[in-house]
Amino acid sequence: MHKNTWKNMALVAGSLTLTTGFADAASTLVNLGNNAPTGNIIASEESRNSFTRAFDIEANANHARGMVFTTGDNATGGQFAIDSITVSKDTTQTFVGGEVTLFVYQGSVADWTAGNGDTTETAADIYDGTTVTPLFEETFALNGSYGANSYLQFSLDSSLIVDENSEFGFFLIYSKGDANDDDYLQLDERSSGGGQIRLTDTANEVNGTRGLTFYVQGTAVPEPSSAALLGLGGLALMLRRRK
Repeated sequence: MHKNTWKNMALVAGSLTLTTGFADAASTLVNLGNNAPTGNIIASEESRNSFTRAFDIEANANHARGMVFTTGDNATGGQFAIDSITVSKDTTQTFVGGEVTLFVYQGSVADWTAGNGDTTETAADIYDGTTVTPLFEETFALNGSYGANSYLQFSLDSSLIVDENSEFGFFLIYSKGDANDDDYLQLDERSSGGGQIRLTDTANEVNGTRGLTFYVQGTAVPEPSSAALLGLGGLALMLRRRK
């Protein structure tokens, strides 16, 4: 499993600066919840009537599942800070030492589907041939029992700053831990609407009729000028109180 992680993201003069860090191991457990996320929803799809599987790469060619999404308009600025991505679990599964790696990129469906597939689970192979911009990668641990209709929340190690009114995608790659674990991670999906990201040995795909149940959460980022004005206002208030 590839462990590189794009971290340490900073907003500098209104632009996104990325520096590359390295995660030694999957130290962060996937958060497990019984209720769907509420509040600070940037993008979501709540309906579900079927299931889909992200397989371990050694077990099956269909070794990733994800979803395209679009950010809306930010009334207070031009960007959002993504803090977590949640997917809905189908059927109960127990894992011992399993891992799930979350990837996020910016780009259109056409940008993603220009890719050549993946056989090594390295970022260079995953994105080969695409014209998307990789933004984030982090590996999470799967340990314990994860029940049907529960929610798997991936809380990002660092908030991801993204543009408003733009196209993105996220996807999950599952890596089996114990020999007795299932060869796949089974998730809820809907059999309409499309938008589901798939990655095989030979293609980067977006399914036209199926989509994941998912929630992207975060907050609006004020424009730098707005943030500066708020800071000056706070300073003026402090000075007034000292008089």
